Amino acid sequence: MALTPDEKYAAKKEAHRKYIAEYRAWAKAHGICTHCLRERTEPNRSVCWKCLEKMREYSRKKRENMTEEERQIERQIKNAKTRERRIRKIESGICVLCKRPIYAGNKAYCYEHYIRVRRYGRERYEREKMARSTTARIYTPPKPRAMPLDHPWRKYNSQLFRTNKPE
Repeated sequence: MALTPDEKYAAKKEAHRKYIAEYRAWAKAHGICTHCLRERTEPNRSVCWKCLEKMREYSRKKRENMTEEERQIERQIKNAKTRERRIRKIESGICVLCKRPIYAGNKAYCYEHYIRVRRYGRERYEREKMARSTTARIYTPPKPRAMPLDHPWRKYNSQLFRTNKPE
């Protein structure tokens, strides 16, 4: 069966995508920039400094030229991808911040990140508590009610409640 031009194009495109993925994996394994294949990579990165600067400049210009609606759509797409990645990591039992196994008493973090997240949450709670206490109303106790003259306690302790002062 003969392929249509669209199918031929799709097959070529898929083959090219596989080739690109292979040579980028090889370059990354050998510490060569996956973008230009000429320079050594930056530490903990897969691209060289020059390509990294070009990418940053391109991204900056792209963000500057976006409208507010486009920025909002971009944010929604990014948030959705982050949520999906987080869910996949949790399902596979990997910390969402690193690649270590999840701590037994937790759902999403390894032991180190679990401690760090708890500490941050505690500090944030304390900051908010202080902010609330400075903006809250100052407590004023209620005024004491006058004791009725015929109250039994007043009658038996007449010395304390003497209205006539000695002369």
